[in-house]
Amino acid sequence: MPFMVVLIFWLTMIFVSFGLFAQPSVTVAGLLVAFAPSAAGAIYLVLELGQPFAGLMQISSAPLRQALSPLSLWPSTRGGSATWLAWRTAGRSAS
Repeated sequence: MPFMVVLIFWLTMIFVSFGLFAQPSVTVAGLLVAFAPSAAGAIYLVLELGQPFAGLMQISSAPLRQALSPLSLWPSTRGGSATWLAWRTAGRSAS
């Protein structure tokens, strides 16, 4: 969230300084109108890319699930070293 605050502040300062220091003309007005959706789109993309499994642009979770499936054979760490030791000795006695 701090990144978003900095990004919005930075874009606001660029937008305001350009509007204050430029001579009023049709070109300046057109650029300000073009810059507003561009800045909004940049903020939207930053927010959208923060949630890769939801939203407009989604990635599939299938490759991640396939990569994690062999790791599910490893015992839970909640039981501490006793669980790991039991798993380790059970693996040795089976072989």
